[in-house]
Amino acid sequence: MQSKLTNLMTLLLATALLALSACATNKTATLPQNILAAAQEKAPNEQLDIVYIPAPPGFIAPRLVKNEVVDKVDSAKVVDLITTLTVKSLTALVIGNNDAITAATVSRALVEGKEKIAGSKMIYVGGGDELPSLSKLASNANVSIEFMNEPK
Repeated sequence: MQSKLTNLMTLLLATALLALSACATNKTATLPQNILAAAQEKAPNEQLDIVYIPAPPGFIAPRLVKNEVVDKVDSAKVVDLITTLTVKSLTALVIGNNDAITAATVSRALVEGKEKIAGSKMIYVGGGDELPSLSKLASNANVSIEFMNEPK
């Protein structure tokens, strides 16, 4: 009897862990080709340069990375984005797999690179509550920003 109960508890625990791991993913992945094709339809005469802002998997790690970006601890992708935006003949296509991290990175780039990036263009792929503040920061930095939902 004890053995059956132990087996049942093990099975229930494994099932619960499997279900929780399925819930831990941020969002479904969209093929980069689909994103690029949709962006080229949005800006057909523009030369696009993709800036990908990665995020770690899990529940806690993305929040830690966002805090590092906001607190100016991690600035590699901020520098990448500022560098891309200084080339006025390009349109930066900003893509990330976590809206909070992507928005924090773009916000920092718009504030820190304000003088260098004025007159540049950006297409931001994603959503979130940060879009109005990104729009305002882009306007203050004299950067043209367009928002695009991730294609299905």
